[in-house]
Amino acid sequence: MQKLALLAAVSTALPLCSAGAAFAAAGPGAPSLTLNVLEIQKKFVSTIPGNQRPRFGDRFWFQSELYTWNGTKRGAAIGHTEVIGVLLPSNQVQISAVGFLPGGTVTVVGQTSNGPVSTFAVVGGTGRYATARGEVIVRDLGGPSSNRTSDTIRLWL
Repeated sequence: MQKLALLAAVSTALPLCSAGAAFAAAGPGAPSLTLNVLEIQKKFVSTIPGNQRPRFGDRFWFQSELYTWNGTKRGAAIGHTEVIGVLLPSNQVQISAVGFLPGGTVTVVGQTSNGPVSTFAVVGGTGRYATARGEVIVRDLGGPSSNRTSDTIRLWL
């Protein structure tokens, strides 16, 4: 009798698992909001001693201004970011950030290895973005020591 109940439960659950797998493969669909911004770093502070290589556990903080951006020209100011980074082994950096945008904030986390392009997860926010999920794709403009990036913020609200 227990085997029959188990078989009935598995038979019922199997189509649900297949439907879930099909949804996961299809993705969430088109983002409900995409912002293209120019990020210009304004302030930088770190625990890294001058003239020394960064070490595991060193931390840094920076603030950037955000402007509308079409890929060639800086537009109007639309917000700012506060970013905290912690150096990890293997040249990885753990990033935690908050973007202050019109109508609320967006919380971003992830890891980067200081390459020319990094992608971070949007894990929530406040105000208009309270239910936000998505990604931020950050592209260096002008090399690794530049204070400018082109950011694409893709949100599912």
